[in-house]
Amino acid sequence: MTLIIANDHMMVADGVSTAGGVRVAWGDPKITRARDRSLVGSCGRASDCYAFSLWAQEGMDFSAPPKLADPEGFRAIWLKPDGTIWFIDEDFRPYPCGGKFAIIGERTGAEIARGALMAGALPVKAARIACRVSVWLSEPLQVEFLASDGDEHE
Repeated sequence: MTLIIANDHMMVADGVSTAGGVRVAWGDPKITRARDRSLVGSCGRASDCYAFSLWAQEGMDFSAPPKLADPEGFRAIWLKPDGTIWFIDEDFRPYPCGGKFAIIGERTGAEIARGALMAGALPVKAARIACRVSVWLSEPLQVEFLASDGDEHE
């Protein structure tokens, strides 16, 4: 399972994956920096997330997306260099988030994180809270900023 949270300048992901109900170490990061310096994060089947990550690093050509093994389980967040947050669906159609933050991933953890964010927590704190409560999520967190010298304080 996965939890990914984005706001206008950062993206945070939990540090565990599952396969067949078993927690496994995930060797590849869940968040990738794309060629245009944007950040993308995805959840779903590991092979689909890996293909998505490579596609993002190669330039995100929406006319030639990767083929997904499990499209219905795939979701992605795209944090553009201008700070806008977009979702990318299983058909690789991007659409704007329309809010100050976006969350994808494990349902219980996502709802816990959403509540923490709505109560004023920043993304890292919200992810830590979700990791403490959901049995499907765990630290260490991956934290990436649009700017290389960024920090979580707004």
